[in-house]
Amino acid sequence: MHAVIERDKLISDSSQKEEDKNEKEEKKEVVDTQEEIVNSQEELGNSLEEVLNNQYEIVAAETVVSGFSELVDKSAREITFSEEYYTSNTNDYDSYGAVMTGLKNNDLAVVKHVLRTNSWLPNHPCRETLWMQICKYLHKAKGDVYTELEGDLLGDRKIKDVQLPSFVDFDNLMTYHLSVDGVQQLHKILAILHHTNPDITYSPLLYPLLGIFLHYMTPSDAYNCIYGLLTSKETFIIQTKVAYEASKRVMRDLTKKFAKSAYVHLVRNCNTKDIDTVFDSWLWWLFSGLPFHYMVRSDIV
Repeated sequence: MHAVIERDKLISDSSQKEEDKNEKEEKKEVVDTQEEIVNSQEELGNSLEEVLNNQYEIVAAETVVSGFSELVDKSAREITFSEEYYTSNTNDYDSYGAVMTGLKNNDLAVVKHVLRTNSWLPNHPCRETLWMQICKYLHKAKGDVYTELEGDLLGDRKIKDVQLPSFVDFDNLMTYHLSVDGVQQLHKILAILHHTNPDITYSPLLYPLLGIFLHYMTPSDAYNCIYGLLTSKETFIIQTKVAYEASKRVMRDLTKKFAKSAYVHLVRNCNTKDIDTVFDSWLWWLFSGLPFHYMVRSDIV
């Protein structure tokens, strides 16, 4: 009987030792696994940082001149903006550099992210070259084509004699803060575009968009930017009446889907039974209804 008890005791002790050994090994495995996870995370973080540093190298902005172009009315150039309303997630020039590198790498996701998460002042130096840099990837032609066209098409004609093409919306000629000379330069660009792009029959956006561009660039650069947008494979600017009519229906559908309460309010309170007519002027909700500084800040342009 005593021998049996001793045997059971030995077996029990042996089993306990085995359990303790297994428990220690399991704990060691858990610790090793945790260390491996930490090391993997550190390696992953280092790899991502290296990739980002290599792929999205920060490029310093070339311009250091602040403010608007010389085509903007002097009183507007002296406007000051409260910086508390204009914020940026990182250094402004780092953000600008990320946009330029994203364009260079054809990574539009990066470009969109930076533009949507930064809010530069309307007269911030970054804006002087922002659209020129974006549009030059659309229009590859080099050289001062605009100056050549200006000489060939307009010659010595006085700038005040230049007529607006029929494709503009004469009820909505938005010049914003352009000076008299700025407006005249705007009309010249439109006249040349009418000659180089005869297929354009209705493009109400060209006038206000060029007006905004001229706040930040020369007539030649503004022409190149617009030409790049017009000739791109993507449809950035409406160029026919049919396309504009279609855009109104698209805006109606988008409002109904993503702003249902606003759509219901419009239906209930509009003075017409045809809700589509409410969207006839949707373009001017943005380019006429919004203050200039808010429109630019919101990256509509």
